[in-house]
Amino acid sequence: MDTDGFGELLQQAEQLAAETEGISELPHVERNLQEIQQAGERLRSRTLTRTSQETADVKASVLLGSRGLDISHISQRLESLSAVTTFEPLEPVKDTDIQRFCRTEGRRECLLPTLKASI
Repeated sequence: MDTDGFGELLQQAEQLAAETEGISELPHVERNLQEIQQAGERLRSRTLTRTSQETADVKASVLLGSRGLDISHISQRLESLSAVTTFEPLEPVKDTDIQRFCRTEGRRECLLPTLKASI
């Protein structure tokens, strides 16, 4: 191994650290190798714990995108659809007369057994 190369690399790293130390825009972070490894593992586990729905959404986007479909346009059109206007009654609903409903249901309940018995 070339120790001169490592020494030069160490000197460059120290020089870079000294230059960035005076800059207030960059936060100074000190981590050892174990902390860096743990942070990397946490990041990796967060990216691997997607739900099956998220995974399916990504796969669907890739498939549709590879076929030349504009996914963002399709998403916007789907979001603009409103089920409220689709399922509105064609005629306005009148107020319900509960007493009349109960009388009608009572008559039906009396007539049905009679009709069934006569058949």
